[in-house]
Amino acid sequence: MLALNFALVALATAVSVVQASPTLTARQSDNGYCSQLLTICAAAPNTLTNPWSSKACIFGATCFGGQRPVDGFLSALAGAKNTSSALASVNAPRVSQSVFDSISTNGQVITQQNYIDGVFGTLATTNGPFPDASFVINDYQRVTVWTAFCNGQGVPFKNFADYYQFSATVSSPGCASTTTTQPPPSSSPTSVSSDASCNKMFNTCVAQANSAVSDAWSHPACLYAASCFGGQRPVDGLLATVFGAKGGSGTAPVSVSETRLSTATMKTISTDGSTITQQNFIDGYFGLLSSLGGPFPDASVVISYFSRIQAWTGFCTGGIPFMNFADYFQFSASVSSSTSC
Repeated sequence: MLALNFALVALATAVSVVQASPTLTARQSDNGYCSQLLTICAAAPNTLTNPWSSKACIFGATCFGGQRPVDGFLSALAGAKNTSSALASVNAPRVSQSVFDSISTNGQVITQQNYIDGVFGTLATTNGPFPDASFVINDYQRVTVWTAFCNGQGVPFKNFADYYQFSATVSSPGCASTTTTQPPPSSSPTSVSSDASCNKMFNTCVAQANSAVSDAWSHPACLYAASCFGGQRPVDGLLATVFGAKGGSGTAPVSVSETRLSTATMKTISTDGSTITQQNFIDGYFGLLSSLGGPFPDASVVISYFSRIQAWTGFCTGGIPFMNFADYFQFSASVSSSTSC
């Protein structure tokens, strides 16, 4: 909460709840993720008395609709638990440091990317549904606006916890309107896909790769672009198209002769240092797009890109080992796979 003294109106410990099937206010194209967060939250232990002990409850409270979304969510949670009363947020135990740390990467602030990763990670425990990331960004911005941490550097622990305790009862001046100017692109972007995020990955790859496109796999944008590129041999197709976009002359590079994808690059995507999971791939894809300013596709689109690699390598569940993941980018254009998922 802002460093101001607010006079809080005393609230009763419990508020009346109408017994009905708990449903969240649906938002267009949200894929039902907000309702799913409520379901996960309701299934977690002790959430009636300590809702913010569950990350699903934290994320669910920010996507809930209405004038007072946090208290509204707690009422829906009580309904899901078949009880006649719900905690008012001002009386609920505060978000703990340990739960905060499970979302934050530095224990100091929760950034937009931390928040996106947390939501998608929580939804991954039930295999979705996954929303377009823009919905999750809007949810996070509710917290940044109320706490007035509008500089993009993240929301500190105390202020993040304040949102869940006081936002339903205390108004905030919010963030002042600011205008930012994006630098013009160095050249006209090329469209290679009906998916705008794939086009962003492609054009970023063009900007980052060297003139011979011999270092493509040192740039995650090129990896993601190769995974979303169309055609019968998408990896070689990507390399040839990038080479042409850079004005290359002569023979375009082919994947079998390209510098192999390094362990160092894969470690920037992996969380266990040895495999790349579907969630790693989603997080990496959305994380890079976040640094580029979007656009963000539906997560199911990114999952379909990762599925290509799973099918060729034959690692249809769990993570893909580094060696096999690198093999896809070196050999999938020239070696057929007998596996499928």
